Amino acid sequence: MKVHRTIRYRLHAGTRAKTRKLAGTAGACRYVWNHFVGKLRDEYVYYGKENLALGTVDYRFYSMGKLFTVLRRHYAPWLQEYSMPMVRQALKPIETAYRQFYKKEGGLPRFHARYVHPDSFPLCAGAFRLKGRYLYIAKIGEVLLLGPNPYADGVPKSGTVKRECGKWYAYYLNPAYTSQTCNKCGNVDKENRKTQAAFLCTACGHRDNADVNAALNILAFGNRAAGRGGCKVTWPVKRQMDTLILTD
Repeated sequence: MKVHRTIRYRLHAGTRAKTRKLAGTAGACRYVWNHFVGKLRDEYVYYGKENLALGTVDYRFYSMGKLFTVLRRHYAPWLQEYSMPMVRQALKPIETAYRQFYKKEGGLPRFHARYVHPDSFPLCAGAFRLKGRYLYIAKIGEVLLLGPNPYADGVPKSGTVKRECGKWYAYYLNPAYTSQTCNKCGNVDKENRKTQAAFLCTACGHRDNADVNAALNILAFGNRAAGRGGCKVTWPVKRQMDTLILTD
């Protein structure tokens, strides 16, 4: 198994309309994130504990996804201008953060301020594709990619678009092996994934939910790569899924 370093492209939208769409998609993700962070915080304050059986503090991505559909259709119809899968995917780290919080391994997810957190949005399967030197993004169109690709045969499955120092960039990864990599010691072994849901590291003995372990690996990759660029960009750890790594 070989893991490549992050592939970082400079994006050239080509038109002001597409540039506004990039910013608008990031803004939609930030709005939805803050909406659900606030909703779940209110529920946590009211109920005081996790109790999924009674429908309280239901931080599951599946449940938030259903509520997001209602929000998008009836209460914030302007969200329909942007890709539903990409904006909905921005909610995934909330579930991961809450699972870590209840394990006493992290705090509650925080609100994303417009001028503090960098504009970004996830690229998810079915909502983007590479076309030569162009990247097609749902509800935005094609944007030009500037920069070399040392892994031309790689097929990205997901990634992130991010604005850094006023310029837009795309980062790519095929998330294979993140579920086989130990978030604590970095050991990569297919035997780490004991079942679909259970993770047990063969090197250090770390136990976790397999999906949570994989999500934390992606988050860790993102935080390591986030410092690349001309200016310093900071945001809370374990809050937002960012840069992803291309693997083959």
